[in-house]
Amino acid sequence: MLEDIMWLFINLVLPVTAPILGMWLEIVSARNIRDDAERLEALRRRRIVMLFKDGQLGWVGLLMCFAAVSDMLDGIRKHGLPVWAPLVVVALLGLVYTSGYFATKGAVDTAEALDDFAWRRFPEDYPSAFYTIIFTLISAVLFAGTHFWAK
Repeated sequence: MLEDIMWLFINLVLPVTAPILGMWLEIVSARNIRDDAERLEALRRRRIVMLFKDGQLGWVGLLMCFAAVSDMLDGIRKHGLPVWAPLVVVALLGLVYTSGYFATKGAVDTAEALDDFAWRRFPEDYPSAFYTIIFTLISAVLFAGTHFWAK
């Protein structure tokens, strides 16, 4: 049980939260800047949305998909080929394509950092981030499912 919880934490929670914690440290350090204008500019650049506004989570989703394929192969060696395996393989291939596309699109077409951020406008303001968040969550579910099936 503890091993499974640690696996979830290390493989699913940590890759997403570690950069957020790093950004939090950047925000804390920027508050120590004495010049008001410089501090406000530093804080504007150090918002959590900056971590994933251009689809950076797509790369995390890709890695989870690749790890899910590896776990699936291990599971097939142990348990044989399940009926649902082709569906999961097709889903993983689709996720690899879409996550890679939006992560690359975000790297090429960088979104502007908006000063008036609102969650209700998030899909329109940051489409690469919006879609890669969805794809990363689906990748995480498939990764966890194949891992625990393969055990």
